[in-house]
Amino acid sequence: MGILIEDKYRKWEEKCDERFRRLKANEEELNRIFAGLYGLGKEISPEVDESRISVSRADLSREVRSLISYAVGCIFGRFSPDREGLCYAGGRWEPGCYGRVIPVGDNIVTITPTGTDWDITQRFSDFVAKVYGEDVLEKNMAFIAWALGGREEPGKTVGEYFQRGFYADHLRTYRKRPIYWMVSSGPRKAFCALIYYHRYEPGVFEMMDRGPLSARIRLLEGELGTLNDSRPCGEGTRKEAERIEKDIDELRSFSVRLEELTERRMILDRNDGIKHNYGLLSEVLEVIR
Repeated sequence: MGILIEDKYRKWEEKCDERFRRLKANEEELNRIFAGLYGLGKEISPEVDESRISVSRADLSREVRSLISYAVGCIFGRFSPDREGLCYAGGRWEPGCYGRVIPVGDNIVTITPTGTDWDITQRFSDFVAKVYGEDVLEKNMAFIAWALGGREEPGKTVGEYFQRGFYADHLRTYRKRPIYWMVSSGPRKAFCALIYYHRYEPGVFEMMDRGPLSARIRLLEGELGTLNDSRPCGEGTRKEAERIEKDIDELRSFSVRLEELTERRMILDRNDGIKHNYGLLSEVLEVIR
């Protein structure tokens, strides 16, 4: 029998609320004691405003986003649901850490759909199935989508979060020193993918160009062909075709940049820090503001 994420969250919520109430009660009791000792019982209220309690209550949106971040870490091999703590952040790679969730082999997951195994939404769904159970996958994905505030089909809601919210959350968490780097084709964001900084190797851009980027171009070319073959061709169809053509142009230019970067075989010295190294590859990475 699988595990419902909602049940896990409710238990965590109860634990947080109990901890919050206990700490609040303890602080108020201490206030009463000190007020009594100094004769201030009538001047000072022992009540403590909840906003001043140093432990936080559970927050559904925050907890689910944290779960998604953990899942991404497992997909890249930083974490594993079969081991506690860090599994890989540089150094020696230990395959024995990974059982239920096998990290992506080429250090690439795509944010924009390619219709392939590189797509992060599918990999996240696989993570949820393997960790919490295939039999409750649909319920768990629906709960995650609801927690994200989505009203669409769960897979679509999760995909939109990865496209529009995940990297911003990641940058806030790591204070603009990300460990998952967003590769972006340009202002149209016709292609976006993540790589794990600690697994970076110069050949990653060649693999990206030949693999998921080419798949993305083929996907869009197929959509464009379908639109061009449609009859009658209305204004909406023409605009959509123009949008796809511009995306394809951006992708082809991006492919050239990846080829040039591949030829340079850029080596990163991790002693130089994330900010410096991010700048070395800034021509293909999302701008950090």
